[in-house]
Amino acid sequence: MKARYYLFFVLLFVLSSCDSISGEGELKKDLYQGTSGVEFEIFDLPSEVSEDEEIPLIFRVENKGPYVTKGRIVINTEKDYVNIKGMNNYAAVDFNLDGKTVLNDIDDFEIYNVPLLAGKLDPLSEEHDTYLSTYLCYEYKGLAYADVCVDTDPYEVSNADKACKAQSSISLSGGQGGPVIIESVEPKMLINGDTIRPQFKIYIQNVGQGTVIQSGSIYQVCSKDSLNLNTYNTVSLSEVEISGKKLSGGQIQCVPSVLQLRNEKDFVTCTVAPGSAIPRNTLSYKSPLKIEINYGYMQALSKEISIRKILTY
Repeated sequence: MKARYYLFFVLLFVLSSCDSISGEGELKKDLYQGTSGVEFEIFDLPSEVSEDEEIPLIFRVENKGPYVTKGRIVINTEKDYVNIKGMNNYAAVDFNLDGKTVLNDIDDFEIYNVPLLAGKLDPLSEEHDTYLSTYLCYEYKGLAYADVCVDTDPYEVSNADKACKAQSSISLSGGQGGPVIIESVEPKMLINGDTIRPQFKIYIQNVGQGTVIQSGSIYQVCSKDSLNLNTYNTVSLSEVEISGKKLSGGQIQCVPSVLQLRNEKDFVTCTVAPGSAIPRNTLSYKSPLKIEINYGYMQALSKEISIRKILTY
């Protein structure tokens, strides 16, 4: 009897293991979904303090997406009312966080403690309301895949059966694991004589609560430096690939390669170059389209603190 129970549990374990293995592909797919990137939270900051009181500023920064990231958190206080101990009224904290993977779906995070010190009030003041301003800047990216039909007979001149037909639009609105999403793709097959050049209109949108900034500018934005207006709302297209033809290899041409988001959205048009066109006598086929974007992201968070005078009467 004991042997039967033992065999039952062994069989149950094996079946569970098989389920886990079969679900790995689905887990990997889920990694690149959603619209959360790096999140920032301040813990238990008191809303009311006394003069000369130390204020514990404890905050957590957490990467909820699948991309490795680096960033900076900046803390600004009102001079003469709240000081960052040893650093006057400005401090910057840099961080590096890993992204989630198939083998590790736990969000990577760091917790920091920056001690603040309340200043003295004017002799005639009993209370002063001040704001603590924090800014989070980080590098991020988006990676999307879509199954596209490379339709070599888009107007169906031939009576031959086709493996697929080109779609007018492919929705990717579920996100790719970050606040800037590749929302949709509109494929089009351009006929050039005996060849065809696949073209894709790619729509990109900021769906997060923060501001898109140019990739590589995070340390300038989260600092005291002056900024160029082009720093904001800028997304770079780093790769487009289909059927072995790549933007990085020159076989695909995109206009523009750097997008300036207007009203939080924009689009780019990518076309297979004439020298990499596909012969029309090729049978229609499905191919994965890969799209990769790079960008920076900034979020702001403010907290109000009331400083009260210590009364001696």
